[in-house]
Amino acid sequence: MTSRVKAENLRGAHIVVDLAAIRENYQVLRRHVRPARVGAVLKADAYGLGAAPVARTLCRSGCRDFFVAQLDEGIALRDQVDTDARIFVLHGPLEGEEPSFVTADLIPVLNTLKQVHRWSLLAGPGQGRTRVAIQLDTGMHRLGLPPDRLDEAIATLGDTVHVVLILSHLACAEDEHHPANRTQSRLFDDALGAGTFPAVRSLANSWGATFVPHRRDALVRTGIALFGGMGRLGSTLLRPVVQLRAPVLQLVCVPGGEGVGYGLTSGRTADRRIATIGIGYADGWARNLRDHGGVWFGAARLPIVGAISMDSFAVDASDPGADTLSEGDMVELIGSSQSLPAVAEEAGTIPYEVLVRFGPRVRRSYINVDEAVA
Repeated sequence: MTSRVKAENLRGAHIVVDLAAIRENYQVLRRHVRPARVGAVLKADAYGLGAAPVARTLCRSGCRDFFVAQLDEGIALRDQVDTDARIFVLHGPLEGEEPSFVTADLIPVLNTLKQVHRWSLLAGPGQGRTRVAIQLDTGMHRLGLPPDRLDEAIATLGDTVHVVLILSHLACAEDEHHPANRTQSRLFDDALGAGTFPAVRSLANSWGATFVPHRRDALVRTGIALFGGMGRLGSTLLRPVVQLRAPVLQLVCVPGGEGVGYGLTSGRTADRRIATIGIGYADGWARNLRDHGGVWFGAARLPIVGAISMDSFAVDASDPGADTLSEGDMVELIGSSQSLPAVAEEAGTIPYEVLVRFGPRVRRSYINVDEAVA
């Protein structure tokens, strides 16, 4: 259930999602990729931010193409968007799931010839014309048909199936100079260029829209750019979307020479004021941030000391700027002082993983909610 608690009333560890920032990022993307359309990737509960409020926000902003990974995600999303919105399920139907796709008005992304064959049997005479997408594997080797099997797939589906989208996925779009971008683009164009396929084409994701501009095609699939995991899109800044706060559980003075936390590591010669923060690796705060990274209290950065525990971790609050820090105060883990990409870099991972790891104990709340989507 989506939290409706006001952000200012949350005292435990919590994420505040700025829906106005998502709306603005969506409009920036639309302007950047014109005349292409912008689709929203909302798999994994909109990267952990809450698919329902995010989908309603984007739908009110004009988005009509949504992508999830699995059938259950699509079924849950169907009631959150307008009836004319298209929901694509990237994994396609597992065997026996085909009727559920039709009932829920979901568009399967067919990735294998077995999926193609099963769908062709579903779409028999008198069943009405169904919609599908087809994914091609142009070199990532994750999902999709070999490009040279596209004609076979189209022929197998026949006239009772409307192929509305043909897509592939760039494996190295974060690096605009990577040779795989050119290779994948060529394979995608070769598969479609000579054919008479009326389907919309889509190859670029968020990074592809930024660094591989010629790959905008007719539909760009965006996720992390919407959610503040990229600092900019071309020369335009994207707004941060997420704030993460957690409470100070306790403050103690640790004498010089004594360690902190499991293993009693991080000893220092001087006395220190140590604050215990109420969030840990069970909540998704990366365990490999031990002894580096930090949190912010106002203008003071409080470095992490010792191991990250299941439910908490320690920071050094000896900085004079933290003199007023007290038990119950909230510190910033992600926000205006410390961006999502910066935290990901310190944790040795990517912004996607930082977002999706936050568990159910980290409550979500929303600001700048359009009343029409509340």
